Amino acid sequence: MTSIGILTPSYRPDYDRLVRLHESVLEFTDESVLHHVIVPRRDLALFRELESSGCGSGRKLISCQPDS
Repeated sequence: MTSIGILTPSYRPDYDRLVRLHESVLEFTDESVLHHVIVPRRDLALFRELESSGCGSGRKLISCQPDS
């Protein structure tokens, strides 16, 4: 079986766009597709709200970029 994931880098100013993109991922992909979102550490708390909102629970993973 082949797995697929969608990787999206984002940051605070793009939050609303990311929410709409994630809704599209949920609507137009199979339930097995994971949406990985990579954000700067400073924006992690905001994006974690999306992760805990229940919107597509279990289909998104929020991670932060390593500090440079």
